[in-house]
Amino acid sequence: MADERPNTLPPLDEKGFPYDTNWVSILQFFVKESDQAEFERDMESMYELAKKQPGYIWAHYGRSMIDGRWFVISEWESYDEMKAWEHEPTHDQLGDAWKPRYDHSRDMQNRKLIPWYRPDKPRKAWTK
Repeated sequence: MADERPNTLPPLDEKGFPYDTNWVSILQFFVKESDQAEFERDMESMYELAKKQPGYIWAHYGRSMIDGRWFVISEWESYDEMKAWEHEPTHDQLGDAWKPRYDHSRDMQNRKLIPWYRPDKPRKAWTK
């Protein structure tokens, strides 16, 4: 149940995160209609580059059928590998280039740093 709490907390590493935890990054972008095609091309090139990064597990991106909202979801083996991708030079440069082109009334939103449990892996004792 969602409101059940474990009896004990997991051991934490030096950053205060649970050991052996994958990380999911969830990003939301609002892209102007005139920039949709170029944004999609850039998303595809970043997707291909991400697949070559250490710690990459999977990623998916897609556009809302209703508005210019895009979501990018990716899973990483560790927090450090996820952060390294965020600051990979090509990725960082492209991100900076796009910032002024987002729909300013609805800025890019970043909801990363989400430790989670993979359904196909054995559950850690503290998640049961």
